[in-house]
Amino acid sequence: MDGLIMEGQIPDAGNLSGTFLQNKPNNKQDILAQFDFDGEGNFQFELDSQPEPGVYILSVGTSGMIFALDGNEDLIEINGSLEEIGQFEHKISGSPGTQEIMDLMKKARTGQPKPEDMLKASKEVDNAFAGFYTYFAVTRNKAEYVNDYEVLLEQIKEKYGEENSDYQLFKGYVETLKQRKMANQKIQVGEMAPDIAMESPDGTEYRLSDLKGQVVLLDFWAAWCRPCRIANPKVVATYDKYNDDGFTVFSVSLDGVDSRLKARVNNDEERIQQMKEQQRQRWIQAIEQDNLKWDYHVSDLKKWESEAAKLYGVRSIPRTFLIDREGKIAVINPRNDLEQQVRRLLNKS
Repeated sequence: MDGLIMEGQIPDAGNLSGTFLQNKPNNKQDILAQFDFDGEGNFQFELDSQPEPGVYILSVGTSGMIFALDGNEDLIEINGSLEEIGQFEHKISGSPGTQEIMDLMKKARTGQPKPEDMLKASKEVDNAFAGFYTYFAVTRNKAEYVNDYEVLLEQIKEKYGEENSDYQLFKGYVETLKQRKMANQKIQVGEMAPDIAMESPDGTEYRLSDLKGQVVLLDFWAAWCRPCRIANPKVVATYDKYNDDGFTVFSVSLDGVDSRLKARVNNDEERIQQMKEQQRQRWIQAIEQDNLKWDYHVSDLKKWESEAAKLYGVRSIPRTFLIDREGKIAVINPRNDLEQQVRRLLNKS
């Protein structure tokens, strides 16, 4: 049999309608079937082809059931009330992975197990999607558990391949959490400054580490950022005064196009490239207008999705880091006392 039949009875769903769907990237949903219940809550629908392995949702009114399919199911039967479904107490046959989700969720609801116990249980189930989904839901997709999510994600990849739709979807979730975790890990004074390697407007690659031995102001800014533009004259004045003594600036621009802007043009690649070029030109103009005379101007033109901004946990600009001659973070956001801090690091005070 090539397709899948799903049927059953949900007595208190009489005369409601239902939807069987799969979540997709970019907040989209792939609706595979829509169906009606009869007056006694009976339903049945058939898919012409077998769904790929993954996590699926059977939506009934405001309630929903989660299914973990492995691609071998041909007939799935569900019986139970909406209340039983909400408590994972309904009966299901024909989908071992879905039963594993139910068992794991019931385990999570009893005795308040520790995350490490839930992780162990989630790693041991046969259906890797069931393990990932349950642990992700139980730990409430928090960034602190991102390493655990990666372990469970790897199990999905090993069993179902990286081309699988839900693997790609869950990988996106995990990448977002990794970025959030990184943003929450503030750069500390005394740490070595993480290296940055990006291109200048003319395509030359510059590295922050190339400037080791000098006192460096790492400056996150953008042409569209008015506070940044207001602060630039003071940075230029400090550069002019102390550049010969070993002070310089490494500027990272957050100009460019991020996913929100891409969505506005329906991810049209030609439009995206046009917007990127416009942003690049505005960046160049701002450098010239503000007389930012140092060579080290870089950007990946990803706006708030800049890799360097993620690395340094930058969520607002202007944001600066003063780095000493050894390449260590010496001062964070030295705006009002920039000159004094530069003099101190140059041993001129």
